[in-house]
Amino acid sequence: MKTINRGLAAVTLAGAASISGQAAADSVDRAAFQELFNEPVTTSATGAPQRATEAPVNMTIITQEDIQRSGATDIPGVLEGLANVDVMRSTRGQTDVAIRGYNGGMTPRLLVLVNGRQVYLDHYGMTNWDAIPVQLSEIQQIEVVSGPNTALFGFNAAGGVVNIITYDALRDDIDQVTAAAGTNGYVAGSGVWTMRAADNFGIRVSVGGFDADASDGDDLLSNAGFGYGALDPSARSASLNAVYALSDKTRIEAEATWSLDERLERYQGSLIEGDYETSSLKLALFSDTSLGMFSAQIYSNNLDLTDNLSLGAIRFDNAITVASASLIMKPAPAHTLRVAGEYRMNEYDDGLGTLSYDVYALSGMWNWQATSALSLTSAVRFDTLELEREGDTLPLMPFTNADYSRDFSEWSYNLGAVYKLSDNDSLRFSAARGIGSPSLLEYGFQLPVPPPGPGVTAFYLGDPATAPTIVYNAEIGWDHNIPSINGRLRASLFWQKNEDLRMLGAYSQVFSLVPTVAGTLAGNIGESEMQGFEIGVEGQQGRIHWDAQYSYRDISDDFETLTSPTAQANFEDASPEHVVTGGVMWIGDRWEFGADARYTSETQQFGQGAVLTGLSSVDSYVQLNALAAWRASDTLRLELSGHNLLEEETQTVGVSPVERSVVLTLRSSF
Repeated sequence: MKTINRGLAAVTLAGAASISGQAAADSVDRAAFQELFNEPVTTSATGAPQRATEAPVNMTIITQEDIQRSGATDIPGVLEGLANVDVMRSTRGQTDVAIRGYNGGMTPRLLVLVNGRQVYLDHYGMTNWDAIPVQLSEIQQIEVVSGPNTALFGFNAAGGVVNIITYDALRDDIDQVTAAAGTNGYVAGSGVWTMRAADNFGIRVSVGGFDADASDGDDLLSNAGFGYGALDPSARSASLNAVYALSDKTRIEAEATWSLDERLERYQGSLIEGDYETSSLKLALFSDTSLGMFSAQIYSNNLDLTDNLSLGAIRFDNAITVASASLIMKPAPAHTLRVAGEYRMNEYDDGLGTLSYDVYALSGMWNWQATSALSLTSAVRFDTLELEREGDTLPLMPFTNADYSRDFSEWSYNLGAVYKLSDNDSLRFSAARGIGSPSLLEYGFQLPVPPPGPGVTAFYLGDPATAPTIVYNAEIGWDHNIPSINGRLRASLFWQKNEDLRMLGAYSQVFSLVPTVAGTLAGNIGESEMQGFEIGVEGQQGRIHWDAQYSYRDISDDFETLTSPTAQANFEDASPEHVVTGGVMWIGDRWEFGADARYTSETQQFGQGAVLTGLSSVDSYVQLNALAAWRASDTLRLELSGHNLLEEETQTVGVSPVERSVVLTLRSSF
């Protein structure tokens, strides 16, 4: 068993958290804790290592073994095995992910982190999953948290969190090359190498990418929108992670990443050819001091995006810098306190001027082990955002730079309690208030569009008066260990209310008559409420592993009258009420065989086939995946995976139908 720093464990296991939901816990040896507790260890719920069964929020851990046995070729494919996660594949290259409904093109509700660094793109708050510079083989685990968690994870964790954690460059020796080829022109490859320059200095380098053919549905879309065949999706990425241990109690981590992605994408009534290039730099410090566990990090993300529309090309340059620090203290054996601060600078250059905002945040957390059976966790965060714009504007623009001089302050909280009824049963109670800030485009997008008539100047605009979305959530959960099947049952009831939901292109407005200036504006569209429940069971009997999950959501929208003809908002019909997932896997000495299925109930979606506007009915559907794997040796593994096997094409909640695919993958470790 690996040696664990007991001083650090005593502090962090009490439930301490950092402002990013990661900072202090990133220095913890998860593999050693998992070996100690005989189950995965999470930092997502409180920011500190905990048994997954003791987390005070609804959270699921996906391990590296789960990733391999899913047969998935990307992170959304891995997440699709969870019934509470919605995956929308709008085109072959565009995938959007949401938790408990409210999904849509370029959804801004989900905070996605890689080792504590946000990878969702701030220009719109969306995530380009193919542009995340992480290879599946270097992921140690993926932690999925349901509901708003702004006070625990930070900025914009309004609908849920996906926290991707890679292996530690100093502790974990991961060396693997992967090659894959399949139908629909799919070719992919990746490599992960770990090097030790000294006992206290480790480096991991990873590279990867894929090419694929656009689907028939994508060609149909592109021919209707552009007059030619669809852009074939492709992606490339590289990352460097380094860890230097100054002592047993202090270490420095550094990270540099780059990615490139091309894809056909659809947003509302627009078809876009997106060319994404991202880069990032990160530096972090962790130190177990006499006062407590101190952590600090600073990182910068850069996005260079060109969107090609039928109207022409639009360029987006987005840069963000985040600096944070936290101190975790243990004034008494049953009490753990955390104080933290964060500064965020986010700017977007549209070629004429620069729109930016600064965010200042303070947070605090208190964990109290009230009794041996009852643990209470409370976290509060206060954010202040200051918006401004500098530079020129388009002629006849209805907004001046002075209109963008705005600010808002909001507070968020997460409250949780875990009560252990017995060795096999525990109850979880949680309540939360989360914040979703408008994106830079929702605040200040400026795009001239073809006028509706002669003598009219028309714009597609953000609105600096757009208010943040407020999300309230309450939940009760039950965990029940079932020793007879070496498994567990999990169930939860939840309620959620979303106030001041937002969207681009919500309203049409005439700003002046002489000259005539009109625009389509972003804005707040109203509120929506959801009730639901989830239940899942998993077990292991001999060589057979199995699981089944069910998610039910009842969503009711209360929206304003949207005056824009392209406005698309209908969460109560677009979110499936019923989702069922299930899988079974037989694991032998050399062979593995498995299959999993996902049922999604009927919905209504905006834009199907070549039609980009208007509601269309999508019948309920079942997707079946299968995997056969052969371990030729301890270092060589061959996999044959099939996806969407029941039909050649399946019309899902996305725009283009999802095609059947088969992929052959070779993994070589060394």
